[in-house]
Amino acid sequence: MGNAFDFVLLLLVAGIAAAWLALTRMREHAGAEVRRQCRRRGLQLLDDSIGWRVVRLRRVQGRFHLACRYDFEVSMDGADRARGSLWMTAAGPAGITLPERPEAALPPSETLPDNVIPLRPRRREGQHH
Repeated sequence: MGNAFDFVLLLLVAGIAAAWLALTRMREHAGAEVRRQCRRRGLQLLDDSIGWRVVRLRRVQGRFHLACRYDFEVSMDGADRARGSLWMTAAGPAGITLPERPEAALPPSETLPDNVIPLRPRRREGQHH
């Protein structure tokens, strides 16, 4: 009886260790992806850190995957703070939310080609800018 309990306990500890390693690896990949996206969009990742917020099972192409949401803060000009978030699965990024930069503020390497029209949010009636 003691051997069965020890075996189950060993499996439980091994499962916890494997899950912790998978989550740690996912966080490292999420941090690298956030830094890459910030560089690409000319944003500064503040505090150079991301925080784990939510873990869910999500269905992707008929299969369930563990998905984590990481939150972080970025700055467009060094004087502001804006929130961003990244959904990450073991397969890679599943979605990212970053603040939009005005077209004039895009770095020269990120200017849009002539055949691309940037999309802007629609103004609602009564809203004047």
